[in-house]
Amino acid sequence: MIPVPQTIDDWTKLVEDGTPFTYTNIGGDGEFLAIVGKIGTNSDGRAFNPEVGKVLSQVLIEPRLTFHGYNPGRPGSEKRLAAEAWLREHGINVPELDPHRLTDPDFGKCERNVRWVHKEIISSANVRGELGPFIGTLRSHPLIVVGPSTLDESFVLGTLDAVGFIAVPPDRGLDDLEGLYLDITDEIDAVRAANEGRSVVVSWSLGYPAKPLIWRLASEFPAVTQIDMGACWDPYCGVRNRHGYKRDTWPEAMARNLREAGVG
Repeated sequence: MIPVPQTIDDWTKLVEDGTPFTYTNIGGDGEFLAIVGKIGTNSDGRAFNPEVGKVLSQVLIEPRLTFHGYNPGRPGSEKRLAAEAWLREHGINVPELDPHRLTDPDFGKCERNVRWVHKEIISSANVRGELGPFIGTLRSHPLIVVGPSTLDESFVLGTLDAVGFIAVPPDRGLDDLEGLYLDITDEIDAVRAANEGRSVVVSWSLGYPAKPLIWRLASEFPAVTQIDMGACWDPYCGVRNRHGYKRDTWPEAMARNLREAGVG
């Protein structure tokens, strides 16, 4: 069994070693609010509601991914308490979480067992200027990026050195999961055929639609690594839509990330 990553170095080594894994964030910005039946929007303005929640809940009720990122709010918050109650109701292990660490004493003891990871490891490394080695490792593999059309093609194909880019416009998402599934399936098939013997990596930055798509593709492509990068690539393309990327320290952190990735 692959050890649960505890640091950005652990994530980097997994990719570097070519160990296939699948990772998505179910337990952060809006996912659990949708799952427990709330109505509203997340920080990107994406709507969550019970219909979205039904799609997302399947990823946990029928666990098949290697890791799931978890951080559903501060201890005692409404979102955190609702998430924990929903997990217990569905026989899923509830991890113990603090701002920088996650432990999971109930793993293996429940009806359904999810391998939780602290979801801020990758994004926090990005904000601190410690993501460079991870980016450099991604560049050493045949990389496909699936993300919003706001990502600059020059960044994706140049800086990240991706061999494929599926740019998804804002009006395409949960309403077209089948079309997106077919698009990414075709892209993975093409990249694997052109890179026989090499481990293919898919970087996802697609919000809610990424979760069920990663879950579905995991069965068809068990040798392909899939990583939910969330909004990590946005600020490299001028979209500083998260608190950490609005800080005065971000330009220096970004420069260090790129420099240590070998592209700055």
